[in-house]
Amino acid sequence: MSAGLRRLTLLFLFASAVRFAIYLFYTPPLVGDAHEYYYNSQTLENTTAHFSYEHWYKRTPVYMGYLHLTQQSIPIQIILSGATCVLVEMLYPYAGWVFALYPPSVMYANVYMKETLLTLLFVLAAYILRKRRLWLLVVLPVIFAGFISYGGVWEYNTAMGEGQRSLIHRLYILWRPDWHFYILVPTPPPWLETLLRGGFILVYLPMMFLFLRRVKLSDMEFWLVAGFSLVAIFSFGNERFREPVMPFIIGYVTPIAAELLQKGRRVWQQAATARARAIPEEGGDPS
Repeated sequence: MSAGLRRLTLLFLFASAVRFAIYLFYTPPLVGDAHEYYYNSQTLENTTAHFSYEHWYKRTPVYMGYLHLTQQSIPIQIILSGATCVLVEMLYPYAGWVFALYPPSVMYANVYMKETLLTLLFVLAAYILRKRRLWLLVVLPVIFAGFISYGGVWEYNTAMGEGQRSLIHRLYILWRPDWHFYILVPTPPPWLETLLRGGFILVYLPMMFLFLRRVKLSDMEFWLVAGFSLVAIFSFGNERFREPVMPFIIGYVTPIAAELLQKGRRVWQQAATARARAIPEEGGDPS
């Protein structure tokens, strides 16, 4: 086994182990959308007695079909999340290891939510595009369409038509420094909520600052993030919908952060050397 393949294998095992740790020791409750995905995907029958959608295929059809085929298997979803980390690493060296510990990615792998599968397909699409398979530009709209909740599009567009949600407001909701940990812990104690929210903000804000400061209009990352943002704000526009593009932001920021760390290390070493030279040798003349 080559060194590169060995490193990717270790990454896959590490990312999967992190996600399986939650699966083995904690069972997230079925709340919100996860509850609907779980029951609707069991038979793919009309479930209007329990949910407001007239047909199952109006509720994110690709993910609903995926859950039906895999019989709601969280382990399969965890494996797909580990594979996503490998693809991120193949696109951006070292970024796959960062994404392996990215909290929302770890969380969504353990709940019945579409973010894990959608992120995998989106990163896979970016990888194929990097191989200059431009035909995928035709496939991307199909990926988007398969994950849109059509009932949600109607509901939110109606709300926006009535002036309840502007495009700017949707954009703010999409990219505000928050993440949907209530799906994993619906009623967290105050200390845990503060820890989760505060820890995410401390990582998220510098990451977004570096991305916006250094990204260029000619970069693929810019168009992937911008394009998916437009799709998201016209469907739901909440912070969950930004997850499929977070691998690209992490991948773009990782080498920038490494460069800044190296510069900081050099400055520290230079300062330490200057201090050492300023201190007179032991026993010498301080004058």
